[in-house]
Amino acid sequence: MYAFRNNATAQFDRFRVYKSTNDPSDIKTFELLVGNDSPTGVFQSIGTFTMPSVVYVGNPYQEFRFAPVKGRYLKVKLLMRQDGYEDNFEIWEFQLMGRLD
Repeated sequence: MYAFRNNATAQFDRFRVYKSTNDPSDIKTFELLVGNDSPTGVFQSIGTFTMPSVVYVGNPYQEFRFAPVKGRYLKVKLLMRQDGYEDNFEIWEFQLMGRLD
């Protein structure tokens, strides 16, 4: 779960995940959720996304687009690895694209 600077609200519509190798422990599916109440409050699903199992040369970031949402908190829920297991994920870096209000 992530909060934005100074408890600000942000609007965002893209999420990027860094992938430079094709490892079985890499993330395969994940869900993004947005919340406004508190870090332990109610979250609504933005969507469930699937990472391709390939590495794109020249751009290691896999981008996922969705309808713009506003919120104070982002939750990234890791669901499954490339090899089908549901624990011990390997994720190096991600970026959320949008703007603070």
